[in-house]
Amino acid sequence: MNKKAVQFASIVLFVALTAAYFPTAFVSADQKDRQKNRYERAEHEAHEQKEHNEQEHTEKKGKRKSTPAQTPAPAPITAAPAASAGFSDNEKATLALPDGNSVSGTIRLKQGELFIPLNSVLEALQVPFVIYPKGTILEGFANGKQFIFHADKRTVYADGQRKTTAAAVFAESNQFYVPLQSAADVLGYSAVVLPQNQRIEFQVR
Repeated sequence: MNKKAVQFASIVLFVALTAAYFPTAFVSADQKDRQKNRYERAEHEAHEQKEHNEQEHTEKKGKRKSTPAQTPAPAPITAAPAASAGFSDNEKATLALPDGNSVSGTIRLKQGELFIPLNSVLEALQVPFVIYPKGTILEGFANGKQFIFHADKRTVYADGQRKTTAAAVFAESNQFYVPLQSAADVLGYSAVVLPQNQRIEFQVR
């Protein structure tokens, strides 16, 4: 084979190899570009989704904070215990008793609670009681049960059980002033407050 033939064969072989390589290279590069574009698009979509989720979470959290807490509806106020509205401090009132008797007494209002002079009620009911020498303890017996009140304390012992009064008992002008509901409880009564008539009625339960 002469020299020209060898050169021609070499050129043909080079052209063939080049033709075979470049399409493969172009296809490979094109595939890489497409993969890169898909990856970048997927990454972008994932980033947008993440931002969307974070925004939704922030909005929901804000709504939870701005929504007022659900509070239970207030219980209806019964006539007996806390119907101090309508009475004034140091006002005279009639304390009507279940046996038909009544006694006039000075009503006191403290800490939003209605206090009655317990001594006067006990005397009118002929309930035995004693006030200890220092004047800070009142002990009595009603319906066969013992009760003890301590001045300046929110404690009453009724039939051996310790209970808490709505406000602290206090002694003033030789009277033990006790929250109305606590006084009614130890006597075994319920109390109906009628401020428009300046009257408090004790009723048998």
